[in-house]
Amino acid sequence: MHSTSTSQTSATSTLALFALLVIAVLVARSRRASKDVTISAGQRIRHIAITVLDPLVSLIVIAPALWRLLASDGWHIPAAVLGGCVGIIIGLQRAKVMLVSVRRDIKSVVLRRSGLEYGLVGLLIALRSLEANLNLHDASLASTGVCALAGLGLAEAFARSGRIIQRYLVEESPQVNP
Repeated sequence: MHSTSTSQTSATSTLALFALLVIAVLVARSRRASKDVTISAGQRIRHIAITVLDPLVSLIVIAPALWRLLASDGWHIPAAVLGGCVGIIIGLQRAKVMLVSVRRDIKSVVLRRSGLEYGLVGLLIALRSLEANLNLHDASLASTGVCALAGLGLAEAFARSGRIIQRYLVEESPQVNP
């Protein structure tokens, strides 16, 4: 059982690393593309594929820990569902505030920078650290809180990315003068 768990962890880490490398390449492309596009201060160009990969990275990082916690105590399930409901609301609101415009000509979206963005990255790191230090057989308030936060993080990422992708597919790009 231990070797299966170790190989699953290794595969998950490899997949997460690959996704992060793809995102890094796409970020570099977005930065190059932004040199040819006029955007306001506090805005950035983001390739739409980054928006697609973002919740998948969250899923790879958070889901294994959340799954183990959900299996350890019955109270963890409602906590994760409640966190997920809050995450959906936050994700939809963030998408509404973040998305400035769609740029299909460069397969990108223009987003506003947000302090909340950086806070959520910190939250993901903190969740991963907390999960590693929890005793999974302890039905403590702390582990229940971690489940709620994990549900929030996953749902927020999927709701935000889903709404941005939906708007990317539906909205018209502004006219670009060559």
